[in-house]
Amino acid sequence: MASQILAIHDIDITTALEQNTTKGQDQTFCGITPSKKQYFGVWDGHGTNSVIQELRKIQQTGKLDIFMDNSSPVCAINDELLVSRVCAETECSGSTMCYGMVDGNKLTITNCGDSRMFVFRNGELIFASDEHYWGNPKEKARLGNKIHYLSSTTIKVVAEKEMRGIYSEYICMKNGTNLATTQALGHCNYAEPAPDVTEITVELTDEIVAVAVTDGITDVLIQDAENNIRPDEIRMIYELSAEELKDKIQARWLQEWLMTDMKGQVYPPSRYTKDQCDDIAVARLVMRPKL
Repeated sequence: MASQILAIHDIDITTALEQNTTKGQDQTFCGITPSKKQYFGVWDGHGTNSVIQELRKIQQTGKLDIFMDNSSPVCAINDELLVSRVCAETECSGSTMCYGMVDGNKLTITNCGDSRMFVFRNGELIFASDEHYWGNPKEKARLGNKIHYLSSTTIKVVAEKEMRGIYSEYICMKNGTNLATTQALGHCNYAEPAPDVTEITVELTDEIVAVAVTDGITDVLIQDAENNIRPDEIRMIYELSAEELKDKIQARWLQEWLMTDMKGQVYPPSRYTKDQCDDIAVARLVMRPKL
């Protein structure tokens, strides 16, 4: 029997994908589980291709629908990767997993890694998932002394065409490999997933828009002095279709940038080549009350 929500809301799920690098490690996914729950989300592979390729196989063979009916799909899939020995002991290979699940009058958001979900109710942002990275205090407390950190740098977009280098850290795992996120699928479980799960109740008259994106999008969104994404950028996520958002961000990656390093040195305007841009993935859910 179909979930109640299917009778009171029209549901539309769309996805968009741009593989910029030769690895092509981003991937969207969506479907319906055997118990009639609808899901949508993104993976962002990193390191070698072992994990993201295995995830694609799970999707292509229809096994993903079954995994998504599990009480914890992230952990169930991660266990499968371990049993199948997808990664060699010292191999650095993993993936984020960020998705939404519609079941009855409930939308459940689950996130593992640094991909993100933004949820809007009747046009207003009501939820944004956290990134799992070195600057997340909850993650630092969870990991304790299981890992150590290595100083690094990353980019921050501070204006429409201005990018700055800022301080960051890598996570150093027990097998000696480094990772930008504090949790992920794969990596021989050295970056053991502990996904955040958030439940949102959907009322009969609610219009819900939920957008899952990889960091190929969030890395080039404009941020304020406190490292918060600007409200107009979040509004863009709400207003644009999956394809439009992908195209907008792709054009932004390829535009001319004014770049400043951490020491304040300003470089002549320059551009990224396509293979220097990050891959981009978007999965978008729209739930509208039936007329």
